[in-house]
Amino acid sequence: MGLRRSAVFALAGLSLICTACGSTAGLASTTTSSSVPTQVVLSHDGTVTVAVPSLPTNFNPATIAGSTQVTDMVMSEVWPQTFVLNNFNAPQCPESVAAICEGLLSGNNPAELVSNSPQTVVYHISSAATWSDGVEITAADFSYNWKMQLQVGSDLPASDPIGGYRDISSVTGSGGGKTVTVVFSKPFADWQSLFTNLVPAHIAKDATGWNTDFATFDPKMLVSGGPFEIEQVIPGEKVILQRNPHYWGPQAGVAKIVFKVEATQSATLRALANGDVDMASLIPGPQVDNTVAASTNLIESTQPGSTMLQLDFNLVDPTTSNLNLREAIAETIDRHQIVSNTVGLMTPFNNVAANHLFPYGLQGSQPNDSAFELVNLAQAETQLADAGYPVGTDGVARDSLGHPLVLSLIGANGNAVVSGIELEIQSELLQIGVEVTISNIPNAQLLGTTLPQGAFQMAIAPYFMSQFLSTNVQLYTDPVNPSITGSTAALAVEPAAVAAGVVTRDVLGYQNPQVVKLFGDASRELNAGSINTYDQVDTAIWADLPSLPLFQMPVSYVSNARVLNDSNSQGWLGPMWNAQNWTIQSSPVPTTSTTLAN
Repeated sequence: MGLRRSAVFALAGLSLICTACGSTAGLASTTTSSSVPTQVVLSHDGTVTVAVPSLPTNFNPATIAGSTQVTDMVMSEVWPQTFVLNNFNAPQCPESVAAICEGLLSGNNPAELVSNSPQTVVYHISSAATWSDGVEITAADFSYNWKMQLQVGSDLPASDPIGGYRDISSVTGSGGGKTVTVVFSKPFADWQSLFTNLVPAHIAKDATGWNTDFATFDPKMLVSGGPFEIEQVIPGEKVILQRNPHYWGPQAGVAKIVFKVEATQSATLRALANGDVDMASLIPGPQVDNTVAASTNLIESTQPGSTMLQLDFNLVDPTTSNLNLREAIAETIDRHQIVSNTVGLMTPFNNVAANHLFPYGLQGSQPNDSAFELVNLAQAETQLADAGYPVGTDGVARDSLGHPLVLSLIGANGNAVVSGIELEIQSELLQIGVEVTISNIPNAQLLGTTLPQGAFQMAIAPYFMSQFLSTNVQLYTDPVNPSITGSTAALAVEPAAVAAGVVTRDVLGYQNPQVVKLFGDASRELNAGSINTYDQVDTAIWADLPSLPLFQMPVSYVSNARVLNDSNSQGWLGPMWNAQNWTIQSSPVPTTSTTLAN
């Protein structure tokens, strides 16, 4: 039987494709097999196939069309990375589990913070590093990427560290361009988030090239600076990577990686069972468990993903702008019950989100929701009265004119989890006499226009939980349009949110100068003290309650036991963070299911 590592992992993973493994909570798991092999036979010429829901429409992740998880996964193996998030949610050099990089950067100190005043970071590019067309990778590539980010970054999802690029005052090269010195005008604590997916400057050259040169697959344009290169793109079906024969670093452990489109969960499970794909991430549930249990070569792990669902309040709306009303709602909603009755039916994961910024289990992710940890209906009714909606003897909350309080709640259609949350909220708010009407629309419409235009009162909205906390500043300090009225609403459109599948800007109409200042302070603290400052940010957001965190959507990562050394990271790269280390076991031993309760 397949091995089901049914553990709830304390670190946050990715919610779309693949998620990260870390320390367990609630359940422990062991990896066993029916026998112990005397010798593992490895193949270095095989292919690993990864199931994805779609293919890139622009191969530059730092464009609106390319700002998707799949694009990041593909290009992480094609374009150079300075740092990646490993399976412990920490930045480290790519392609290596050692302290010394074996990829773009090299030496005992491949990237080092050499000064705090002004903040100065020095990158040491491998002397042999070249693009696959023979052009050297140099400081010119870093400088070009910095300048282009300043032009396009403000339109990209909140996961893009545009604030850090804005804080850079200069990018210069020395030693033949192989030493890159980056000087900051202001300190930026998350400097390791910069210069990922390094775009080849000699190809793109300018802003036009940045946005259009990689919109389609052209081998002359899509040169590689990583361990793999794109061999073929079959539109709507697959992207095939092959080893980059011009790569200067250690050879990858597999010859090819295929990203294969599997449009539905059922199709993905069939492909896993048939061996047509080797890796996929799925919505947890009996269908996944049964598929793994019936197999002899599949391994499953379930953990919180990196997408957090929140109940958003529109602070521009005359009704939901009332803090007493929002607090009454939060006092009434039983988030633990919501988790139990939705994702809790699919997986052992049963943790509510108690922090707006920190992914579950990340250092500093202490709960700040004590005021709303437990349901308090009496307090909720008092706050409703203070908001101008006392609950009458008939159990209905009414305004001063006697009109019942009716709130609207909107969410994405075709999503069973969202539908379950909506019904729970509707039922629970009836306890304090508040009626809730529910409507559902396509996720692209929700994220692209409805939320940024403020055409809602309450909404179930997905947020990306980044390890680099400074990127959250765009979600809670910069309203898309703080005073949306009439014809100006049509101006608020967020195409990057549609591409990324998550909220990318402050759609809440939330403005608090203290939160803005604290975000700025935290992003400039070049030590662990920033954790405490970000905690103050979250505490302040809880006090204002522009949104109510619900939970991080859990993900089941299923992989074939024939693939060795695959390990899932916390960011959008999923298992791709160390794909160069993958190897294939020619004759894997059949797996068996083992689950141990703590």
